[in-house]
Amino acid sequence: MARNIFTPERNAFAQNSYKDQQATALAGHLAFASDKNFVDGYIVGEVGPDGLEAGLACIAGIAPDAQRAGLNEHVVTRPLSTTIAASILGIVIRNQQMGTNTAGKACYFAQDTCNVVRGTRSGGRVWVQLVDGAQPEVDEAVFVAVSGTNAGKFATAVQGLDGSNPVAGFVAVSTMQFKSAANDGIALVELG
Repeated sequence: MARNIFTPERNAFAQNSYKDQQATALAGHLAFASDKNFVDGYIVGEVGPDGLEAGLACIAGIAPDAQRAGLNEHVVTRPLSTTIAASILGIVIRNQQMGTNTAGKACYFAQDTCNVVRGTRSGGRVWVQLVDGAQPEVDEAVFVAVSGTNAGKFATAVQGLDGSNPVAGFVAVSTMQFKSAANDGIALVELG
């Protein structure tokens, strides 16, 4: 009997092993497959033409047209200059349904459903975008930029502190810690 494309045959082309960690890290990637259990879905609020990029911190706002209390009353956006540490909801996660902005970065636009690993979910690990020049070390404290073009990006105490007081435009987030050094503008952060 002749073999054709419909006849099962061992050609050794199928993947036969799966790794828990991705070989390539991108902003918004989860570090481990099991971290998907820490992810929740939110509607994106007004975020402007560049959208809400993967690997940024986000805050929750009140949805202007919430229909069911407790279910869809919050939207997520980038941090604002008035944001305090307790207002940081979590980190925007990358998925296959994201669009891209004019800079070619993966993002969600207003009214999209996005994935967020919440800061209260202890143990979640995500690759985040860093403020230019940030050089985190393992177990170093995390600071989030809350103003300007860096809003939502992550920094270290060196960028975020002036003496013992936070520099304007940054908030210290005690529920997050760096778990890697910088690698092409991203670093691994653990929540909780």
